[in-house]
Amino acid sequence: MFYINLIIIFIAFVVVVSNAFNSISKTNVMKSYNNIHHMKMVSVDNSYPGQTAPFGFFDPLSLSNNIGEKRFKLWRESEIKHGRLAMLAAVGMLVAEKFNPLFGGKISGPAIYHFQEIMNVWPAFWIVILTSISVIEFYNINIGWESPQEMTSSTAMLKRDYLPGNLNFDPLNLMPRDEENLCKMMNKELNNGRLAMIGVAGEIIMID
Repeated sequence: MFYINLIIIFIAFVVVVSNAFNSISKTNVMKSYNNIHHMKMVSVDNSYPGQTAPFGFFDPLSLSNNIGEKRFKLWRESEIKHGRLAMLAAVGMLVAEKFNPLFGGKISGPAIYHFQEIMNVWPAFWIVILTSISVIEFYNINIGWESPQEMTSSTAMLKRDYLPGNLNFDPLNLMPRDEENLCKMMNKELNNGRLAMIGVAGEIIMID
């Protein structure tokens, strides 16, 4: 019965998220995003999100030299996505080791082993995880990536009017509508995501 309830909750979650994706008004948000999108990818006045004091545009290995706007956007998309996952993981790893009401409290110990422990209790758990990832990735590809007809090379890139990380998902209406505050929020997300990626790597190394 527990597993049936868990599946029902998961299906309801997918439906709610899907409806939220479709119901959000994008007009003002996309206008602000597009204003930032058309800024120079690398600017001396730190106007592009991610360039903050004290480092400014930090690229000591010059990896971004001569890569072009499309490739730069692709890297930024990857950075934002990994940062968001790391922020969730940083909190989740700490909380899950002390608070684990699911599965009758059978999941305990170091967080890096919880997936294996859940698989022992519920072998079909990976299906839920894989389905969740597939739904999100499919939506992301659909709104942000070039279709085969739009591709100008053998490798798909992000759409020109798509800003990295913008999934049009803001159920709490937290996203600022003006350009200045939107840029500030994006800087906070990028910086916290970068810190989280370093933090999660440190957590895993210390636990292991």
